[in-house]
Amino acid sequence: MQMVNVCTVGRLKPVIRSFSLTALFVFGLAGGARAHDPEGELFFAFQWPDHNLPVIDGDLSEWDIVPPNPYTIFNDRLFANLGRPEDEGVARGDMDASSFNVRAIVGYNATNDQLYFMSEVFDDFHNRDQVDNCLWDDDEWEVRINAAHNPFDEIRPTEFGGPEAPYNFGFILLAAPPIEGGAVGMGGYAFHIPWSDSDVVQIGSGYWEFAYTFDGEMFGESTYYYELRIRPFESGPEVVNSADDITWKDVEEGQIYHINMNYSDFDVDPEPGQYDWWGVSPGPAHNNPTTDFVMAPLEDVHPTAVEVTSWGLIKAAGAHQ
Repeated sequence: MQMVNVCTVGRLKPVIRSFSLTALFVFGLAGGARAHDPEGELFFAFQWPDHNLPVIDGDLSEWDIVPPNPYTIFNDRLFANLGRPEDEGVARGDMDASSFNVRAIVGYNATNDQLYFMSEVFDDFHNRDQVDNCLWDDDEWEVRINAAHNPFDEIRPTEFGGPEAPYNFGFILLAAPPIEGGAVGMGGYAFHIPWSDSDVVQIGSGYWEFAYTFDGEMFGESTYYYELRIRPFESGPEVVNSADDITWKDVEEGQIYHINMNYSDFDVDPEPGQYDWWGVSPGPAHNNPTTDFVMAPLEDVHPTAVEVTSWGLIKAAGAHQ
C-alpha cells in the first residue's frame, strides 16, 4: 500500500510480579535509566513468546494473555498536552471517560526485534474529515520511539531537523479509517517529515505494520481497536535511500526505551489548536517520547491450545468471508 504525502508540519506504580521485574525497577530508579518524564516512573513492555506473536489485524484477542499489571495503561496515566487553552494545567487523567476512554499495552519480541502496540479507544464522536489528510487534525494515534534512550535535549538541537540534528527516534502517525485520496498513516524521523517519503517507511516495507477494527458508528460513537508492529532503529542519515542506511536496534530484555503514545480527540470541527490531545509522556511538548519503558522478562503466561486454535480459526474464517 503506497501512502500519499500529508500536509507539511507547521501513577504508574507497577505491581512487581517477580524478582526480575523488581531488579529492573530498582535499576531504573537508581540511575540506570537516563533522564525521563514522568520522573521516577517506569512502564513495562510485555515480552511476547516466539510461539505466540500477535497477528497485526486489529483483533486484540491475543492480548488477553497479557497480565493487567504492570502492563496496561488507562486514562489515569495520560497527560493533557497542547489542546485547548482551557486545558492548561489539567490534571493527569482528568478526562471524561464517557467521552474518551483508552486502554493500551506495549509489547516486544527479542527474536524478531519488533515492538508491538495495541490501543482500544472509545470515543463518543470519531472525527476523520480532514480533506488535506493532515493526520494530526483528526482523531488519531501517534507512536513515537527513541530506542537510543537519549534525553530529549540531546536529540533536538535544531527545530525540525537540520544538518546538526541527530535523527535517532522515529514516529508513526495513524488516523483511521482512510479518507478518499488519503492514507491511514505515515512514518519517519521526528522533526524530519520529508524522510516519510522514503520507501523504507511505507506500509508493506517491513518496517511497520498497522491494522484496525471498530465497533459502533464509523464516524460517531464507537470503539476503535488499533494494532501496530514496528522495528525500532537507533539512528540514520538525513536522507534514507534503503534499509541499509539505518542502524537498526537489536531488541533485548532489560533495555529501556523512551516511548510515547498520543491520542487526539476532536469532538467538533475546531479551529487550529482547539482540541484535546492526551499522551503517556507529559512533555516538554505534546509528542516527545520521554517515558521509560522497560523490556520486561518473559512471563509464565501461555494461552491454552484451545485459545490458540480458536484465534486461528476465527481469523482464517474472517479472511475468507
